[in-house]
Amino acid sequence: MLAKAPLFRGVFALFKPDAMAYPCRDRTQTTPDDKEPRLMRPAPPETACTAIASLLATMAKLRSAEGCPWDRRQTPASLKSYIIEEAYEVLEAIDSDNPQHTCEELGDLLLQVVFQAQMFDEQGHFDFADIATGIDRKLKRRHPHIFSRPDSAEQTDWDSIKKNERRAKGQSESLDERIPRSLPALQRAGKLASLSRRENLPFSPSDTDLRSSLMADMTALCQQQSVAEADAALGELLYRLASFADLMQIDAEDALRRTVNQRIKKLSGTTAATSDALSEEGP
Repeated sequence: MLAKAPLFRGVFALFKPDAMAYPCRDRTQTTPDDKEPRLMRPAPPETACTAIASLLATMAKLRSAEGCPWDRRQTPASLKSYIIEEAYEVLEAIDSDNPQHTCEELGDLLLQVVFQAQMFDEQGHFDFADIATGIDRKLKRRHPHIFSRPDSAEQTDWDSIKKNERRAKGQSESLDERIPRSLPALQRAGKLASLSRRENLPFSPSDTDLRSSLMADMTALCQQQSVAEADAALGELLYRLASFADLMQIDAEDALRRTVNQRIKKLSGTTAATSDALSEEGP
């Protein structure tokens, strides 16, 4: 048997008649006068149900005794690097402004979710339906003004809701627990700065103080005489920059990534042009 019957029942139960299901298709229509795109009429939910059920069955087959040896050898830990790699490829696809490429890369990322779900299901912990049900409930819990109190004008206090969720699970309120260590350093710095500012933690500078600190940190970095001192000064400056980016509602990690990509593209063009010129000149 490729997959447990409860898993498929759970998957089909996730899709309500009003669900939006557009595999790799444009979900919006716009006109020159539209300020925002209008959602098209939803496709039949059976389309998404059938596609997901087929994907789950394929993954189960690959992990079965008659499946692929490589897939059977994998563990949740062995696939961690693939999750990160696929997530970054999604970012690059979005930046390329190519919907079809983005659709393909999102599929690769979805594969990692399905792969992990299959392995944990085999261990008796949870399955794909549990994952989808859990995030569906979380979205509704974190938007009470839409789902629980649709007539209320009160907006959601995400920080309070998240704090209550952590308490209900017995999770720590420490910063070390709330800011994932696995995040890239620049992104982790931005999250720390954002949380510090929202909760008014110590050493959370104002806009004016932050701008002054940036100039002072830059001066201090340029004046350092040793590598160790320069290392410490650079760390302070990078944190201040991440904090300033958060204040300006800029994702510092994403901004730096785009700039690096642009420079690589520019340098690649320059290198190619130089190479062509040398080829034309001959030996």
